[in-house]
Amino acid sequence: NSHKTLLKVLTKHGFATQRESLLKAASHGDMSLRLDDDVDRSEGINPDNTDGTKPPDMREGGPRHGDWDGKQHIGGNQFAGGSGGTGTAGLGGRWGPYRLDVGQELVMVPEHLKEGIDEEYKKKATRMAQEAHAEHLRNLDLRGPDLEKYERLRGAIADQVGQMRTVLESHEAREKERVWLRQQIHGELDDSRLVDGVVGGRNIYR
Repeated sequence: NSHKTLLKVLTKHGFATQRESLLKAASHGDMSLRLDDDVDRSEGINPDNTDGTKPPDMREGGPRHGDWDGKQHIGGNQFAGGSGGTGTAGLGGRWGPYRLDVGQELVMVPEHLKEGIDEEYKKKATRMAQEAHAEHLRNLDLRGPDLEKYERLRGAIADQVGQMRTVLESHEAREKERVWLRQQIHGELDDSRLVDGVVGGRNIYR
């Protein structure tokens, strides 16, 4: 096909590696997936791992993009765009090849459960991430000096970005687990006690 023909030409002129990465990245899966606004978020939750603390084992074959059925999936190891699971593209999980935000709820696998990945699987995940990054650069249409500048700036802040991402994801997960203490005299206004506030009540915060 046309991809193979182009790859032969690029190989002849020493450009095979980059182009091959781009072709492989495109074959991993669709990075533009999004959940519909009206999707039923009560479906697709692994009953054995609702909160990310009991992630399933890696599926045979190692890290992969994952299947897509348009539903939200929490705590599994089969579907793309999930959260708190194992071995597929998503958020908050472990051993996936790259991040994939489709608008899913965030469930975090604890850091100590992210250790112990098989070395071959780790290499595969790294390779897939590099191929996805190459595809991302192609979509940005960066080349020459612009590409070099982008990579230099990205490398300079990569560690800080990773740390900030972890902090924000952890914060978001904690926010969703927050239990409000109601009838407080200061804090965030409790919508359910607006009438009390109108008549002079003071304990209308949470």
